[in-house]
Formats: sequence, C-alpha cells, structure tokens
Amino acid sequence: MSFGVYFEYNDFVWDLGSFLCKLYIGADVACSTASILNLLAISLDRYIAISHPLAYAQYGTNGGRALISISLVWGVSFAVGMPVFMGANQVDDATEV
Repeated sequence: MSFGVYFEYNDFVWDLGSFLCKLYIGADVACSTASILNLLAISLDRYIAISHPLAYAQYGTNGGRALISISLVWGVSFAVGMPVFMGANQVDDATEV
C-alpha cells in the first residue's frame, strides 16, 4: 500500500494527519480480511466441487454464486475495517500509526 511506503520512507514518522492514519489502518485491516476470506471462499468452493461433483457441475458454474460470494467477502471485510476507521484504535497525536 502506498501509505506504507510513505511511512517507511519517512523514517516511520506519520505527518499526514489523523484522518489519513485511520483510513490507512482501516483499509489495511479490510484488505487483509478480504484476502483471508477469499482464500476461505475458494477452499469452500473446491470442497463442494470435490465432495458433490454432480451437483456442483449442474449448479456450481453459474455466476450468481460467485457474485454472492465476492459480495459477502467484501461486505464482511468492510464491516471489520469500519470500526477501525471510525476510531476504535485511539492513538496519540504525537505517535500516530
């Protein structure tokens, strides 16, 4: 993430303000959660495909299931990241991030 590059390049001093600090941390949490949940969704899809191959071949190839899965993953990820963005991680002004 570009804010992470900035933070490291700036010798780990955050000069961009509280709003961008919360945005950076919230986006980091949401994207990390989405990555983990995407791996879970892929694993569940493969498990269903292997354990019920005939039913999966008939019903598993439509785009509706994929759209629901992607929407669910990102919805949960944003829900997990939103409290962080809203200030659940109070930091001192002098030591932001």
